[in-house]
Amino acid sequence: MTAVARTPLAWPPDDGTPESRGEPAAEQPGLATIVAELSAVADVIGQPDFYLQALASLGRLFDCERWLAMRYAQFASPQFLVNASLDREAEELYSRELYRLDPLLRLVRSEVREPVVTFLELQQAEPGNIYFKDLNRSAHIFDELVFLLPAVGGIWVALCLDRHDRAFGEGEISLARQIHPMVDRLHRLHIDRGLFGRRAGYLNDSNLAVMIVEAEGSVAFRNEVWSANVGQEIERSIEKLVHGRRDGVHSLSETDVLHWEALDANHAVAPNGAILVVEKRSPGFLDSDSVIDRVAQDLKLTRRECQIVKRALLGRSPAAIAKELRVSVGTVRNHKHRIYAKLEVASEREIFSLFLQRILRSGQD
Repeated sequence: MTAVARTPLAWPPDDGTPESRGEPAAEQPGLATIVAELSAVADVIGQPDFYLQALASLGRLFDCERWLAMRYAQFASPQFLVNASLDREAEELYSRELYRLDPLLRLVRSEVREPVVTFLELQQAEPGNIYFKDLNRSAHIFDELVFLLPAVGGIWVALCLDRHDRAFGEGEISLARQIHPMVDRLHRLHIDRGLFGRRAGYLNDSNLAVMIVEAEGSVAFRNEVWSANVGQEIERSIEKLVHGRRDGVHSLSETDVLHWEALDANHAVAPNGAILVVEKRSPGFLDSDSVIDRVAQDLKLTRRECQIVKRALLGRSPAAIAKELRVSVGTVRNHKHRIYAKLEVASEREIFSLFLQRILRSGQD
């Protein structure tokens, strides 16, 4: 695609940002660039490379070359749709266990108040979550700009743009929030087109079993996972279970969870119908700060040692820890040497790995 020269925004924000106060602003893409990039996304609605194109276009708008798309469900573990940011080791660590500390998982399973968020904003809201420290250490992510896109069935997609060396500026975040409604609309059209065309789209490349029924009860859509794993007998029992109920949750087995919800009158595939989703139950979001003290007690750390470890896990330097605890740097270092000996480790990295494993294991007890 031919590069378009970057020019100041056609509608300068007036929201207290440096731009609106007359201070020097970071260079922003012009209106023509924005329209061109979003048009490129519109061209692939319903196609398998929709998320790849959406991320590439957003990456050019926000000067990012690392990006990924994640699907979040209500019970199943998150799923990578596109990954052009994390290496294989970091992706495997996230999928295996680290996702339980992902604040985006907590948001989509509780309440999303702001559909555009950044890594640093989330970190300020959860200063005790060691997820941010590990993501920075293992994936070299300094800041991340996230577009949260809702869909039917309690499923969300997060389009994430990553930077390893600098934060997203206020003007960039403002721009992201201005264009989010258009990105969201393009995404919803992509979902509807995928359902109409029975293509391998949003719901057909998923590890979730999905069925959509019309208002009168006939089946409008079954994805491949549903067809392969939900037999006719189970489907008939599900039909009886959900009959007359607009929404609900039901455990089909120790591992499989069914949930369903009514569709509105404007739904493109099944107006006033319903969507049913069967997910594999996975351990949910875990608040690391709430279990660090318990893990420290299990490891026989003293109160002062626990205070130092908690701050070290969050990346605080010995000088910063000393200032917060009002002790000398030498005292902090002496405590850390005793902690190393007690835990039989030789570095902060080993302490981090030990605590992360214990925290995640603790959440399964």
